[in-house]
Amino acid sequence: MMKGDEGSEVPQQPSPTNYEEIKNSSLHYTLDTPSDKKTGSSLPVFRVSFRDGAVITTILVVVMVVWVGMFLPLMLVTVEVRAKGCQACEKQIATQQTLIHFLTNRTTSDYGTLVLEELLVTVRQWVRNPANEAVDALWGTMQTWHSFNSSWVGAGDCEQRNSVAYYSLKLLLEQWKRVPRKVDYEMYAEPHADRLYVAFNDSNAFAGIRINIEPDPDASKNCTYCWRRAEYFTNADGKTLHIERVENPEAMPVGPVVHREENYTPSERPYFSAQNILVQAWKEQAELNATKAKEMPLKRAWSQIYKFVDGQVGLSWTAPIAYCGNYSCVQGIVSSDVMLKYVSVALIERWEKLQRNEDMKAPIGYSNSSLFIVNQRSRHFPKQNGMLVATSNRYLSVKTLNLSNESTDPVVGPASRALLDCFGSWSAPQLRKPGTLSLKVASDKCEHCTHDIPTTESKCKIVQWLPSPLDSHNNSLWLMVLVLPGQAFARKAQRSMQQTLENFAIIENESRHHTWEVLRLGLCMLAVVACVGTMVGTILGCVVERPLQRLDALLRDMVNLDFSDGGGELASWQAGETSQIRDVAKLQRAFCSLSRGTEAFSRFVPDAVVRHIVSGDRKRATMVHVSRRTVTIMFSIIKDAHQLSEWLPERDEFLHVLKRYFSVMTSVVELYEGVVGEIMTEPPGLLVFWNTPLSVEDHECKACAAALAQQHAIRVLNAEFAQGGLCQVQLGAHIGIHTGVVRTGNIGSAKKMKFGCLGDPMNLASRLAGLCKMYGVGTICSAATHNPLPDLFVSRKLDLVKVKGRMEPTTIYEVIGRICPQAYPSDEDFFSDSDLESGRRPNIKTSESEWDDQEYLPNTSSLSEDERERQITRLQRLPPTTFAVAKAVQMSRESVARNKSGLGKRKMTVTMMPWRFFQVRGRCPNLAAHHSLIGLDSVLGYDSSTEITDAQRSFASRYEAALSAFQRGDFAEARMLTFELLKENPEDCASVNLYGRAGKYLGPDGEVVGLTEEELKSWTGVLNMVGK
Repeated sequence: MMKGDEGSEVPQQPSPTNYEEIKNSSLHYTLDTPSDKKTGSSLPVFRVSFRDGAVITTILVVVMVVWVGMFLPLMLVTVEVRAKGCQACEKQIATQQTLIHFLTNRTTSDYGTLVLEELLVTVRQWVRNPANEAVDALWGTMQTWHSFNSSWVGAGDCEQRNSVAYYSLKLLLEQWKRVPRKVDYEMYAEPHADRLYVAFNDSNAFAGIRINIEPDPDASKNCTYCWRRAEYFTNADGKTLHIERVENPEAMPVGPVVHREENYTPSERPYFSAQNILVQAWKEQAELNATKAKEMPLKRAWSQIYKFVDGQVGLSWTAPIAYCGNYSCVQGIVSSDVMLKYVSVALIERWEKLQRNEDMKAPIGYSNSSLFIVNQRSRHFPKQNGMLVATSNRYLSVKTLNLSNESTDPVVGPASRALLDCFGSWSAPQLRKPGTLSLKVASDKCEHCTHDIPTTESKCKIVQWLPSPLDSHNNSLWLMVLVLPGQAFARKAQRSMQQTLENFAIIENESRHHTWEVLRLGLCMLAVVACVGTMVGTILGCVVERPLQRLDALLRDMVNLDFSDGGGELASWQAGETSQIRDVAKLQRAFCSLSRGTEAFSRFVPDAVVRHIVSGDRKRATMVHVSRRTVTIMFSIIKDAHQLSEWLPERDEFLHVLKRYFSVMTSVVELYEGVVGEIMTEPPGLLVFWNTPLSVEDHECKACAAALAQQHAIRVLNAEFAQGGLCQVQLGAHIGIHTGVVRTGNIGSAKKMKFGCLGDPMNLASRLAGLCKMYGVGTICSAATHNPLPDLFVSRKLDLVKVKGRMEPTTIYEVIGRICPQAYPSDEDFFSDSDLESGRRPNIKTSESEWDDQEYLPNTSSLSEDERERQITRLQRLPPTTFAVAKAVQMSRESVARNKSGLGKRKMTVTMMPWRFFQVRGRCPNLAAHHSLIGLDSVLGYDSSTEITDAQRSFASRYEAALSAFQRGDFAEARMLTFELLKENPEDCASVNLYGRAGKYLGPDGEVVGLTEEELKSWTGVLNMVGK
C-alpha cells in the first residue's frame, strides 16, 4: 500500500514475477477504497454477550452498590441542589431588579419625551402661531388698502392710524374671544397675541392695540369683555406716545389717556432691532450687487427678548412694511408681541400634572425637578443665547433677563451648567436634536452616573431636551429641558419587587420540606427500580443481541458499499418482517432507509467520497476542503447530441439510449480506475478524474486507454441499437484529456457541497473536447498527458493552439490507439483448466527463455533493459480495449437486472481475465471459451478497428512532418506535404486545416506573404482559439 495526498492508503496492483504466484492468488481491479479493512475494524465490536453470566452478575453488583451508596450522597446532593437553586433564584431576582431599574429609567425617559413633545405643541400654539396669524392678517389688509389707494401707507393722518388700530383690535379680539380658563394662581385666555401694532421709521408714526386681562370677581359668568382691557396706542405728533383705554370695542371711541411717554422713537425700540439688522444686511448686499439685492425676499424675524412698557417680559414677531416687495422701500414694521408669562404658566401646569402622577416613587418638587426653556439660538442677537425664557417654578418669576446657567433655581442653574460643561455651548450639534443624559447635576459638571442604569441616589438626574424652532429658518430656536430624578417612576416596580421577595421566602421554606419528603420516597423507589430494571434489561439484552449482530454485519457491508444482501435479511426487513421489539424494529427500518439512501447517494457521488462519509471521516465527508494534486481530467461529450431528439422523438427511446450510453461509458472508465465526477446534461457527457480522490498509478495511460475503450464501446453500442431497431442512432464522442495540478476535494458552502476539481486544467480539458470537431478526431490530449505515455500508444501531434482562458499555447495530440502485440504463445503452455475457468491473469514475462520480448513490444530494440521491463509492467496494468468494452457491457447488463429484481448495488470488483486472448481473436485458439465465460459472444464480435496499421502510423508521421514544417515557417513544404496527405485521405480535417493555413501565407510564386521578417523569425505556428 502507498499513501495518497490526503494520507489515505492507495492500492498498488501486484506485479507477479512467476506463474506460481498467479495460480495461488487471483488479481482483481476494484473500485473500493483500500481503507475498507481499516474502516471495518474501526466499528465497535461486542467483546462480551448480553447473555454471559459475568455481565448479569456485574450489573446486579453495580446496581446494589449504587443502591447502598445512594442514601448519604443523595441527601447531600439534594441539599446542595436546593441551596444552589435558592442562590440561582436570588441571582435572578437581582438581575430582575437591575432590569426593573432599567425599565423604570426607560419609562422616565419615555414619559419625559411625551411631556416635551406636548410642550413643543404648546410653544407653537402660544408663541409662534398667534403672532404669525395676527401679523399675516394685518399686513395683508394694509396691502389691500394700499392697492386701492396708493397714497395710503398707514402712517398718514389720524384716520389711517385709527383704521390700523381698529382693525388690530378686531384681530386680537378674535383670538381673545375664546373661553378663558381659570387656574389657582392667575387668569389667562387661550393662545393669543398681546399686542398688535405698526411703527414707521421715518415719520416715527405708531399705532396699535394691546389687550390685558383684568380680573373682576363680581363679573357675570356670561360677560364677554369683563375680564379684558383693550388699550389704544398712538403718537399723533410723532414724539409723544399716548396710551388710551378703549371703552367700547365695537364703536372704537377713544377713552381717557392712561399713560403718556415723551420722545418715543419707534425705530429705536427693541421690536425694531431685528428688521434694522435685516435692512442693514440688504444695504451691504446692495453695495456689492444691486441686482442680487433687489432679488432678496422680505423676511420676518423675532426680536430680542425685552421688557415691555408695562414691565412684562416678551418678544415681538415683526414683518417689514415694504409695498414694493423688497428692502429698498421699507417704511416700517408690523409687529405682534407675545408675553413669556403665558409660557411659564404652560410649564407650571404640565410640571404639576407630572407631580400628581401616582407612579412616582417619591414626590417631586422644586428641589429635584424642573421644566424650563432656554433661548438656544438667536441669530440676530447672539448675546441672548442661553437666556432663560420660562420655568416651571411658580415662585421664580421670569421678569428679568438672566442666563439659565446663572439662575438661582436649585435645578435650572446646575442642570444648565452641567449641559454646558458636556457640550461646550448651547449651539452644539448634540443639542440641536432630541437627547437624554443621566447626570449628577448637583456637581455643575458633566459627570455621568457611575452605573449604566441610574440609581435612586438624589444627585442622579435624567436630563432630557428637545429643540423648538420659532420660525421656518431656525433663526430663533428655543431648547426645552426636563429634569427628573433617576428612577422617578419606580413606585409600582418596588412594590412588585417586595412582593416577589416575600413569595420567594415562602417558596424556599416549602422547598426545604418537600426535599426531605422526596428524598425518603426516592430511597424506597430506588430498590424497586434497581431490581426490576436489572431483570428487564437482562431479558431485553438477550432478545436484542441477535438482530443487532446481524445489523452490525450489514452495516460493515454498507461501509464497503456492498448492498448485495447475501443473507436476505435486508429484503425481509424491507418487506416488513422486522423484530418484535419496537426500538429494534425502528432501528432495522432506519437502516433500510439508510441503506437505500446510501445506495442512491453512491450513484451521484464517487464511491471513494461515499466511503469517507459512511466511515465517519469528518474532514473528507462533511467539510469543505481541497488539496493540490496532479490529476488527469477527461471531458467525454456525445457528438452531435442535439440530433438525438430528432432521431428519437419518443421520450422512452431517447432516455433508453442515454441510459445505455452512460451505463457502458461509466463502467469503461471505472475499469480503468477513473472516477466519474459528473454526468453532464448540456452537452450530454461525462466528466472523469484520475488520481483523485485516491492515488492512481500511470493515470495518464489509463485515461488514454479509457478514451480508446470508449470509442470502441460506441461502435458496439451503435451495433446494439441497430440490432434493436434504432438504426438511425449513430453515436459518437469527442473526448478531451489533460493532466495538471488542480485543487480537488469538497467544494461548496457549509450546507451544500460537491466533490470536484478547481483550476485551469479543467478549462483546458473542456476546450480540448471542443476542438475534436474542428480537427475531425475522436480523442485529443494535451502534451502534459501525452509525454508520460509509453510507446505502446500511437498518437499524432495535431497542432499548437492557444485556447480561451490560457495565455500559453498548448501542444495537442490525437490519441489514435494502442499497439497490438505481434503474436501470443498458446494457452496450454501457461494455463491449466482451473486457470481458464477462474480467469486468472498470466504473467506476460517470466524469463527470457520462455519467449522473446521482441514478439510482443514493437520497436523496442533501442530501449534499455530497464525501459523494456517498465514498458511490459505498464502494459500489464492496462486492461485491453476489447476486454474492457466486453466487461463494461456485462456489468451494465447485470446492473439493470439487479435493479429490476430490487437488489442493491453489488460491490464492484472486476476480475481480470487473460487479456491477450482479447487482443487478436484469430490468433487465440481458446478465445471462444473465454468469450463464453463472460457471456458476450453474441454482442462483441471481432473488430479490426482496435488494431493499429502501418498505414495509420505512416499517415500520422507524415502529418507531423507537415506540421513541423509549418511551425518553422516553411509554408511551401507544409502545403506540399498536406497536399499529398489529402490525396490519400481527403476527409482528414486536420490536414485540410493545415493545408489552408499554409496557403494563407504563400504568394503566387511561392514566396511568404502576410508576415514581416521579424514575425517570420519568431513564428511558432500557434493557432489562436481565444475568441472561440
